[in-house]
Amino acid sequence: MNNNFLRLLLNIYTVQKDEYRRWKIDRYADFYRVLPIGGIILVFSLWGWDWVIDSASAMDTLKIRLLMCLVFLLSFAVLFVKTTRTHFYSAVFFVVSLVELHLFILVLRSLRDGFIHGIPGFLYWYIFSPLACLFLPLGVVVVTMLILVLYPVILSYFMHLQGLDLPIYNTIIWPAVITTMFLSYVLDKLNQKLFLTSTENAMLRDYDTLTGVFNRRKLFDIANVLVGNCSVPDEKTSVAIFDIDDFKVINDRYGHLVGDRAIRHIIDIIRSLLRKTDVLGRFGGDEFIMILPGSSLREALNAIERIRNSIESTPLLLDESIKITISVGLTEYCDRDHTFDDAIVRADTALYKAKKLGKNKIILSD
Repeated sequence: MNNNFLRLLLNIYTVQKDEYRRWKIDRYADFYRVLPIGGIILVFSLWGWDWVIDSASAMDTLKIRLLMCLVFLLSFAVLFVKTTRTHFYSAVFFVVSLVELHLFILVLRSLRDGFIHGIPGFLYWYIFSPLACLFLPLGVVVVTMLILVLYPVILSYFMHLQGLDLPIYNTIIWPAVITTMFLSYVLDKLNQKLFLTSTENAMLRDYDTLTGVFNRRKLFDIANVLVGNCSVPDEKTSVAIFDIDDFKVINDRYGHLVGDRAIRHIIDIIRSLLRKTDVLGRFGGDEFIMILPGSSLREALNAIERIRNSIESTPLLLDESIKITISVGLTEYCDRDHTFDDAIVRADTALYKAKKLGKNKIILSD
């Protein structure tokens, strides 16, 4: 793949980190659907453990366990909040994890010898919490888990958690947490590779690998949506087809690699002059299509004339200066067009006339 395409792919991967998070949510969607049910089953199963340890206090801990279920369900409802701010989800994950851990500590305090028997119970929160937030940045998960692990230790100094044997706690908890963090790191790296692969596949599906512009299939998908807006009164859309004049001569004289550079050269110029709303795609070979939404034929003519003039005045500089020009056929999508193809036929006919009339011209369709 050429540098333009790799640069476009890299920009998508580095800029759209929220897209990566959303991708992970979609990837684990089925997992997140059943996770609340699994969490509730776990909480009530642990209440059975409360009953075995201290049946006299089990009814008191039931209220706390129910509150844990409620917090658990509310936290997963946050996944459906439409926001692009990862900090919001990170804050929710931190607060919910801390609240759940504190509620669990209250359960242990309510039970007779709860801290003596309940140290392994901490493992549930320290192992399953990272799995519940696979979509968050790994750094957020690691920092949160470290705080959670230290939280009972801090409380033991200020609240005198009777029965919590810190040496045993540290001996059991830290190896498990370190292992979980390592596995989370490995899983995150695998997810990044899968995301990059899926993004690259999407790029290969939608973009031309030589130039980084839309390929023919994606171009027509977008065009069919854009021309649908032409049914709105006063909404104009202009369509242009252009190709490089004497492109075969460039290939024959300088070679196909230079021909590829010539194509990328003019595409870079065109990109610098198009609006963000304009669409550029490769039709085939050295032919490209420009779609200018909201532009009348006269407005489009002015815009494309600037492009034509800029290409003519900016030669490709290699060992020698190679002058490049383009010919353009321009039309406006109108009510009588049944499909985007109808506009393409008119623009292509105008392009043919531009070639016949001496090239390096813009010809309007009849």
